[in-house]
Order: sequence, then structure tokens, then C-alpha cells
Amino acid sequence: MKILAFLATLLIACGAAHAAPLVFEGTDGPGKGKHIVFLAGDHEYRSEETLPALARLLAKHHGFKCTVL
Repeated sequence: MKILAFLATLLIACGAAHAAPLVFEGTDGPGKGKHIVFLAGDHEYRSEETLPALARLLAKHHGFKCTVL
């Protein structure tokens, strides 16, 4: 029974780890043609909220293509 519970927990964790990345395509600006990749993972500094917002701003106002993982 413990093995079954462990396997179920493992499958759920693996499914959550494969979230689709957020991609913001850049517009015209000094960063046109450049790609920035952000890695969000720390809950203490709320990077899961702040990095997508920063990526959106860099894409919209500065032309960078941004990906948040």
C-alpha cells in the first residue's frame, strides 16, 4: 500500500513539473532578435509572479523574446 501511495505521489509530482513555458514574443525595440530565458522556482521572492510580469514588459516595451520556465 505504501508503494502504491508513493507511486501515485511521484506521478502527480512529475505531471506538475512539466508545466508549459510562458513565451512572450518581442516587438520592435533594442532587444529585437534577442531571447531571454527566466527560471522561476523560489516561492520566498514570488518569482512565479514577478518573472512573467518582467518578461511581458521586456517583450512589449523593449522587443526581447522572453520565455519563463
